[in-house]
Amino acid sequence: MPTLRLRSDGFLLIRGAHRLSDEAHTAVASAMQDRVNARWNISCSRQIAEELREWFVGCEQHASAWRSQEWKAMACHAAQRMIDQALQDETR
Repeated sequence: MPTLRLRSDGFLLIRGAHRLSDEAHTAVASAMQDRVNARWNISCSRQIAEELREWFVGCEQHASAWRSQEWKAMACHAAQRMIDQALQDETR
């Protein structure tokens, strides 16, 4: 079971997300903050991790359309990288 380690900006985006499954919402709601590394840890199944990653892909694409949303596109891109890393670490 992967543990996703998201920065606060990515976590705040996904915490308020619509169109997630109930299981994904539950995983996000049960996230714990690592105050030392300033990351939010989400323990979830591989399927939920992939669902969250896809949400961030769509969010990045949507945010990229507006210059004022550049911060959001960057936060989504960073979250995708962190999820990819967690999924990669899980398979090792």
